[in-house]
Amino acid sequence: MKAELTDINDTRKDLKVEIPSDVVNEGIDRLARDYSKRARVPGFRPGKAPARIIKQRYKSEILHDLMNDLIPRAVDDRGVEHGDTVTVDLDRKDVQAQTDSHKDVAIELGAKANPPGLDEQLLGLPTGATKTFTLHYPADYAITELANQDVEYTVTVKSVKRRVLPELDDEFAKDLGDFENLAALRARVREDLEHEAKHAAERDMRGELMQQLAKRLPFEVPASLVERELDRRLEDFARRMMDQGIDPREAGIDWQAFRQSQRDAAMQSAASAVYLDQLARQERIDATSDEIEEEVARYAERTGRTPAAVRAALEKEQGLSRVAAGIRREKSIDFLMSRATIAG
Repeated sequence: MKAELTDINDTRKDLKVEIPSDVVNEGIDRLARDYSKRARVPGFRPGKAPARIIKQRYKSEILHDLMNDLIPRAVDDRGVEHGDTVTVDLDRKDVQAQTDSHKDVAIELGAKANPPGLDEQLLGLPTGATKTFTLHYPADYAITELANQDVEYTVTVKSVKRRVLPELDDEFAKDLGDFENLAALRARVREDLEHEAKHAAERDMRGELMQQLAKRLPFEVPASLVERELDRRLEDFARRMMDQGIDPREAGIDWQAFRQSQRDAAMQSAASAVYLDQLARQERIDATSDEIEEEVARYAERTGRTPAAVRAALEKEQGLSRVAAGIRREKSIDFLMSRATIAG
């Protein structure tokens, strides 16, 4: 975006604003989506009216909102700064000259996931600017296909959003929830932090306990149990990626190397599980039917499925026994934690 201010006389100025068409179109589409969520259009359920109808029916309102959004940004069109979130169109070309293109990519400057050197290349770019540059990925980069490679990028900045922090006052506290004033909000935050610190300490204690249990196993843990634990860890990691909309097959991960990196932890986990199973038999610790149902319900809530559907899938895969085993081990850990002595 470009803005040009011309003096007509002492009391009159002429402001000329030039905004790229793709920025305008993107703004119209964004506002149309916002209007669609709350607009009531005869013949359509709320939120279901086609975008073209929304644009026609609310044309003047959308254009008014768009001008109020874009024009102030073109009078104050600074370059990209640290902490900004920029929306860009991006072309990427590798050493084999293979190119892939991406539209409307949101990049937060300073994010740990950004490629090395990307932030520095974007700093100072104004909206509408296009830049081509090359990034070198280090030899130890996590995505092995990019390690020690040079990749050429071409980016076009479509919008820049700055982070604006609200004033910490009573009104801010009331906007966040049922807080009488800022003091009440501070008290809740302090309470939450103390709660989290307590649970973090408990997690550390549990982790230390698991390490000690693994060392106490009087025999070498069976290799089949270690391989099964490795399979579980890889499946769990892949499932979390899919929950985030990432295809594990296209993530560029060296799965064999990842599996090997998990071997020590898997051996410890398998050994401690054997110990806990022995303890459960010795102390007659078991999972009740109610506890199994509660665990199934929690998993259903996390995955957005019904408890009945989750139970049916587990029964088909003979997975209820795994659920029961997990509950027994957790109860066994609680049994040991209740008898643990903390050395100061």
